[in-house]
Amino acid sequence: MIPVRCSSSTCRKIAKTLWISYITCMCGFLLLYVTYSPRNYIQIFQRQETKLDNGVVTQTKILVDEARDHIVMGILSANGKQRFRDTQRKTWIKAMLRMQHKLPFKITYKFLLDEPSSESIAENALNYDIVYLNVTNHGRAVKCGEKMYIWFKYVHTVYPDALLGARIDDDAFLCVPQVFHRLDSIKSSNLYYGWRHGTSRQINRDNRVDEMFLFL
Repeated sequence: MIPVRCSSSTCRKIAKTLWISYITCMCGFLLLYVTYSPRNYIQIFQRQETKLDNGVVTQTKILVDEARDHIVMGILSANGKQRFRDTQRKTWIKAMLRMQHKLPFKITYKFLLDEPSSESIAENALNYDIVYLNVTNHGRAVKCGEKMYIWFKYVHTVYPDALLGARIDDDAFLCVPQVFHRLDSIKSSNLYYGWRHGTSRQINRDNRVDEMFLFL
């Protein structure tokens, strides 16, 4: 066998060529991986305390996920209605949290109460999902317009990244995941989506939008 010898300059050229080919192949592989691999979402839990014009509201854990649009849902409830809230936590809210990584939105939900009570404070210490509106008019169906205004102002202030805000009654149950896939198909910054009575364009008691279920 005759040994093959090469000059030092030739060896350097060969090594350089092989190294460039290796780098090119690795870059191509990484590009394909990033392009076609499943998308990974960066998820961060954080706590906040935000002071509004009408009082201080302590925020709960929120999931920050920059890859999806954000929906913030407020569920209007009242003191003495913990059974309603627990029923929702055990049904559609439980399903929503279980599917949170598969839904087309990142979702924050809050139960909205007029004012604190010893019972609701203890409840919130367990669930971290109550916001107090600190309104002057109290009651389940009292001054709903004022409460809606305060809630949507709160969403605008505390969650500036939110695409949609929602207002739901504590006896309304969402179909999960269907409602979120429907919203994903029609989402926009000027969407008005909710429960409607009647089909006439004339607005009256029999033809109107009901605030029981409303996404804006």
